Amino acid sequence: LARKLGMLREDAIEDVIRQFSDPMAFLRELVQNALDAGSQEVDIRLEYDAEHHSGVVSVIDWGEGMTRELIETRLVRLFNSTKDDDFTKIGKFGIGFVSVFAVQPQVVSVDTGRDGEYWRVLLHPDRSYELIELDHPVEGTTVGVHLDISEEDFAEFAKKARACTKQWCRFAPVPVMFEGEDVRDEFDLTGIVVARFEEEGTRAVAALQDKAAGTGDFFNGGLALQSIPSQWPHVDYLIDSRYLEHTLTRDQVLQNKKFHAAIERLRELVEEELLEQAASALASWGDRPDYAWDWERVCAIALRAYDASVLKRTRWPAIGRGLQSWGDVKSARDRNRLMFTRGRSHLAALMPDDYMLLDVRPDSQAAALLKQTIRRDVPVLEDVWVHPPEVDLRGTPGATALATEVEAAMRELGSRPTWIGYAQFDYPFSGVESRGLLCTADRAKAYHRAEFRPFRLRDTHEDVLLNPAHSLVADAIEVALTEPEWAGYTVVKCAALAVEAVELGELDGETDAALALAMLQRRASRLAR
Repeated sequence: LARKLGMLREDAIEDVIRQFSDPMAFLRELVQNALDAGSQEVDIRLEYDAEHHSGVVSVIDWGEGMTRELIETRLVRLFNSTKDDDFTKIGKFGIGFVSVFAVQPQVVSVDTGRDGEYWRVLLHPDRSYELIELDHPVEGTTVGVHLDISEEDFAEFAKKARACTKQWCRFAPVPVMFEGEDVRDEFDLTGIVVARFEEEGTRAVAALQDKAAGTGDFFNGGLALQSIPSQWPHVDYLIDSRYLEHTLTRDQVLQNKKFHAAIERLRELVEEELLEQAASALASWGDRPDYAWDWERVCAIALRAYDASVLKRTRWPAIGRGLQSWGDVKSARDRNRLMFTRGRSHLAALMPDDYMLLDVRPDSQAAALLKQTIRRDVPVLEDVWVHPPEVDLRGTPGATALATEVEAAMRELGSRPTWIGYAQFDYPFSGVESRGLLCTADRAKAYHRAEFRPFRLRDTHEDVLLNPAHSLVADAIEVALTEPEWAGYTVVKCAALAVEAVELGELDGETDAALALAMLQRRASRLAR
């Protein structure tokens, strides 16, 4: 019976050792034990003995240490005593400590002292142990993991040990020194916006990130329990709680009532406080050159991950108005005075004051979010309104002469233009770049696209806008250097023909002949001077 029980015990120990997901987990377990003992610092040291091809990893703490009673009732409950063959069931303390055997050491030594007792425990691979009384004082506990290993492999082991210690102990409450370096970091995240909470026994932080796939990390007492893909897109989070526990093999968080309560608090932090923080941050972003970039990312996250109504708490950037509340945006929508823009174009300055022009690209995630929120399409300024901006060509040879003769030709036909000059028909997103050589319009006014009229010969008291990007106008400017009258006549006639002025009765053969004769007379007068 004793043999059968012994075999069962050894099988149980081997199962526990094999189930540790990472052999390096022993470092986390030993640090945890040190913290439980009240140590104000934990020191991890590595030393290699080239002569004997062996290395030792020492985890040193200055906590309470152990008496013989504690050693025999808590530390070695998984092991046979070399003196009395006693064994008992697996205890919580022993499960963590047994992880040291996952790296297959030659022996594990434990030097410890408490209440005037000083002991050394040697734990062997066959699960036997020796208890030796020391004749010198020991403060705290030193655990040595002795390995039969080559120098090259020990160097690689040391790299992994450092990385794992930093990963698992980065938020420990006391210094965790690895070869003299404190591996801890501040319990915090960086991101587009960050939200935090802290209450007795629990603290958490969440951050919106560019990356779609976030990460969630769980801790107890600053030591890592588990890392999982975040259940919220674009969100990283950390939660450290004394109420979180890990499973027997330390590779997962135990999903009990306390775990679900922590997740619910985390949900509030992410879905309410974090996005509320994002909404509040928009006001301060308005003073930064890159605020629209950050703002756009927040909208993208909200659109993909959460109820769009959360952005009703957000302030929206409007040209000439600063950041607008959701109520202001809704009011402009209800009055059909809400528009997107494709940029800060010249059109914005010409719009009536009651229009709200959102500084949001119509193809952006922010625009999609707004349309989803208000359940209505939002027109785009550049798609609805037109205004070719004036172009100053006074320094271009021939440009002034051509404008003068175009005006003269139009006056011969009975039109009275108030101004004549050049305008950019092919400005970005204009939609009128192919409207021809010229048009009649008020150069200080934006026009609804449907109202932007082509050239009319009989228009009076209007500005005339020439299109210098049109090949015929460009050629006419060069011709005007020597034959300005013919250049002006050609532009006006071609513009009339392009808009079917002949069919409208504005340019019949008799009128055309009279115009040509008038321009010839102007030419003769010029040459006679």
